[in-house]
Amino acid sequence: PVRGHVHQEPVSTRPATPPADPARLIVSAAGGADFCTVQSAIDAVPAGNRSPVTIAISPGHYEELVYVPSNKPFVT
Repeated sequence: PVRGHVHQEPVSTRPATPPADPARLIVSAAGGADFCTVQSAIDAVPAGNRSPVTIAISPGHYEELVYVPSNKPFVT
């Protein structure tokens, strides 16, 4: 490899399916839920939301930094 060059494998994704209940987003690191990371659930909340959104986190190992922007005020 070239010094300073990072080899990246291609990433394959599938289209997102809307959550069954937009007021309750479910996160599971094992899959099978609305999201597999907490940040992706927060990112799915519309900016300027005026209704409460609950993010339910299933047991599992989550190693991530989570940022909730101030324009998403009703997230719990």
